[in-house]
Amino acid sequence: MLRTSSAASVTLSQANSTVDAAAVSQKMVEALSLAADVLEPSEESLTSFGTVVSHGLKSELFGNDIPGVSSALDVVLDASLSFEGANQPAGTSLLTAVADVSDRLAVDGSLSAVSHAAYASKLQVLVSKLGSAVLLQLPDGGAVQISSRGLGQRVEILVLKEATSTATELGLSSGDVQVPGSALVGRRLAECNSVATQTTSYVNSNPFTYLDSSLGLNAFVNLGATVTTLEIKKCLSVVTKSALDPPIALRLPLNPSIGSPPEGFTFEPACVRLDKQQATQQVWTTAAMTWLLPAVYAATSIECYATAAGGVYAGVFLPTPLPTEPAPTSTSSSTTYTTPVSGSARRRQRQRRSARLDHCGAGPGGCLHSFGLSGATQRSGQTSQRL
Repeated sequence: MLRTSSAASVTLSQANSTVDAAAVSQKMVEALSLAADVLEPSEESLTSFGTVVSHGLKSELFGNDIPGVSSALDVVLDASLSFEGANQPAGTSLLTAVADVSDRLAVDGSLSAVSHAAYASKLQVLVSKLGSAVLLQLPDGGAVQISSRGLGQRVEILVLKEATSTATELGLSSGDVQVPGSALVGRRLAECNSVATQTTSYVNSNPFTYLDSSLGLNAFVNLGATVTTLEIKKCLSVVTKSALDPPIALRLPLNPSIGSPPEGFTFEPACVRLDKQQATQQVWTTAAMTWLLPAVYAATSIECYATAAGGVYAGVFLPTPLPTEPAPTSTSSSTTYTTPVSGSARRRQRQRRSARLDHCGAGPGGCLHSFGLSGATQRSGQTSQRL
């Protein structure tokens, strides 16, 4: 009887501790929300708020109420947008906090795919707002980069701002992204005195890990991939453009191939874009993308061209059938003359390959069926499958 009573006491004590911890976490999130509501934006206050959020997440002070933390961050970012924006130190602190929220969501196995998609979408809104807050303090012709604190996984934002008249004439070039002036022409853009681009790189921290890997080319963008988003902003509002000619040029990091190619195939570098038209069935696709094959086998980046401005892009390896050896038809000798292929011709070759890869669409199994890989996909059954 004594032993049973002691065991019951221990169990009750543990339950009370759990309840107490949950209550403390709830109070901490409530305090964070209150601080966000009354915060007066300044470099010091914004930097301090980001530091508090990061510390609270890493020390588990906020428990599992990650939505509450992200909501508090949203309030602070809105406050900075209604004031004078955020400078580089404040932006770095807040971006680190947003990245820490993303890291917590990435390891939360209790989330359904729908919930994960909703939270990931919310985080992208936070990152976009932070870029806009930094743009508020940027003069025409200026550029600034901020990065979350971290070595392997991190989030980087590069913003560039230019007078509309200059941008439409010369285009915008920010790091590894070049936007032609023709992409910046339009009534909505003309209403603003300046235009800007925001390039966000999720380095080794793909935020779209919830995607159904049986759709489109999702299986070939791994969980730890580096993906890049591009936003064109007028008066801080995001503008999308399609059917661009000339296209936007992007130099994207090449993510490692997944597994080994099946017999009769080889992996070849390619550029993909995330089709977000359907929230529950988003797919990576080669539609609206062309690319140049790297000049060296061990290349770490790829030159991509997108006729759709504003979106999410990645450099990946896709399985491509090996060329078949032609059967000999004659024993007579001949001389072969090789004509150099121009850059535009190579882009057209990539465009034809892009159209072939995307021909099968976004149905179940996606392009894997056209590669003869559907069986391997069904056997894997993971979010990011290996061949």
